[in-house]
Amino acid sequence: MRPTNRFWGAMGTGGLLCVLAGIFADPLLLGAAALIAGTVLVSQYRFTNELLTVSNAMSVEQHLSRTHVLTDEPVLLTLRADLPVETLLDVTISPSLPLIATSVSPDERTVSVADGQVTRQSYQLTVPTAGVARFSPPEVTVTGPAGCFEETFSVAVEETLTVEPRAPRRIHVGQGGNRVSTSFGEHESGQRGSGLEPAEIRRYVYGDDISRIDWKATARLNHPHIRDYEMPTARQTALIVDHRASTADGTPGETKLDFLREIALAFVNSADSLDDPIGLYTVGDEGTTNTEPPRASERQYRSIRSTLRNLEPTTGESGAADANPGQAAISRRTATTLSEDNTAFGETLRPYFGATNRYADRFADRPLFSTTQSRLGRLQGAVWSVVLTDDTNRSELYESIKAVRRTEGRVLVFITPSALFDSTLGNIEAAYAEYREFESFRKRLNKLDGVTAFEVAHETRLESIRQSGPSSQRRSEGWG
Repeated sequence: MRPTNRFWGAMGTGGLLCVLAGIFADPLLLGAAALIAGTVLVSQYRFTNELLTVSNAMSVEQHLSRTHVLTDEPVLLTLRADLPVETLLDVTISPSLPLIATSVSPDERTVSVADGQVTRQSYQLTVPTAGVARFSPPEVTVTGPAGCFEETFSVAVEETLTVEPRAPRRIHVGQGGNRVSTSFGEHESGQRGSGLEPAEIRRYVYGDDISRIDWKATARLNHPHIRDYEMPTARQTALIVDHRASTADGTPGETKLDFLREIALAFVNSADSLDDPIGLYTVGDEGTTNTEPPRASERQYRSIRSTLRNLEPTTGESGAADANPGQAAISRRTATTLSEDNTAFGETLRPYFGATNRYADRFADRPLFSTTQSRLGRLQGAVWSVVLTDDTNRSELYESIKAVRRTEGRVLVFITPSALFDSTLGNIEAAYAEYREFESFRKRLNKLDGVTAFEVAHETRLESIRQSGPSSQRRSEGWG
């Protein structure tokens, strides 16, 4: 129970009357002060009893229309209050929204609860940042009939809203219009021995461990047989993600960068499930923006996911904020830490550390080529290099892929063809001709030793462009 300003005003008035009664020796003033004090005491007593009744009888429910939404996607928060008893108190309810949620003003969110009635109110809100938004129990504020006392308490239960980043749908990954049916990042070791995944059954030879004898196969084949297992090995992967200005091509939510981001996240998820080391190097218009050498740890996987989700196309313009690469590293680490902080403090600061596109290295031109040369050349051992980019600068891309090839490991190239990301597709015949040129370039990349090149685009858009070409030409090129 808290005294309000009206309480302190009444106490001040009573005190003043007592002083005046002593100065003027007027008992009426003293009686007035006593009357005020008595009224306040009675109000306090009645407020305490009524408050106990209301808190025991009142029920409040809080419900979200959905528990999973995309960023900036509207969701309804509904409050339902039931006060089955009559009361002299003024009862209001206010929902406790996360600081990052956008909705109506706090004054418009307050709802008055009438005694003996069921009150229901809904609010539409959006959350602009991906993550988990926690809705604390709504607050009930009870004010006494004289306005001298009030109390606030929480009811109902906490609600949780999972906010996912917007991602393109119907992603096509393939070659020459044909989709590939594989999970990116999965791999086998190619070695046999003890492990978890069965590989083959072979005949027992002298020196084999007898504990690995497969007795069922031995009984069936009348000779001792050994069951070999796939030996788990770690694959070191380096992601090179291009987020230069040209990757902004496309419609909102389905830009080149949006498609490339989804492929990169698939590799991170695979590395996480297999406990493989993975690194990330991102390339802007003026050089390298993020550098995370391959490591295998939960912190590494979280950090790379956070960086990829916050990645935006660069503009090619220099900025004062990019002058300190050390500060960029601090910002990235802070963003990773805040991604797991669900307190009000963390939710307030998280959006300010979301943009981590600051340059760690600057190059006058050919930033993709320079990044692959300077960063991947330092890695030791077999490395699977995964380059995710578009075909805006094909000569630089070709030279970059030639430079990134290693004696050990392979190179996977995922390219978003510019012909498939024209927001209008006004001249579909011209787009078909441009796509054919891209396909010739992709095949040229694919012929390099140790290189496999894929196209990445919207499935429906690709099919529309493919069908626009002459049927005889499509058959000769194997497009159906």
